[in-house]
Amino acid sequence: MTVAVWPETLPLPQRQGFQYTKGEARRQSQPDSGPPRVSRRFSRTADPVQMVLDCDRDELLIFDTFFDRDTAKGARPFRMKDVIRTDLPLLDHLGQPLETNAGAPLLIASVWLCLFGQQLPAITTYGKRWRISFEIWVMP
Repeated sequence: MTVAVWPETLPLPQRQGFQYTKGEARRQSQPDSGPPRVSRRFSRTADPVQMVLDCDRDELLIFDTFFDRDTAKGARPFRMKDVIRTDLPLLDHLGQPLETNAGAPLLIASVWLCLFGQQLPAITTYGKRWRISFEIWVMP
């Protein structure tokens, strides 16, 4: 089975409504007094990410096709560009950008392996545009 790839023609998620949360890997217990006891429960967890896309009609159709066909209505994984880290410059130990021999900056190219989360896509309209809000899980 080939893993689907997020369509490059879709817009980046909006800043408003974007939320990346670290997955909960701890076990906590509350003693009768004092702070809670915390220990590691899982070695790896998926990180939930809330996203909102602002789309025109064509982008909405591309998203619908990707969700319905390529991910089987959210049942199959997909690859997506890491919208947080991709295209940031790589830095050396002093915090200076690393460059190629030609002087071009070296940029991070990171990809997430994702699944659609519990909040499946919800589409609202405003004017001639559509807002798609959904949750994905970034797999470890």
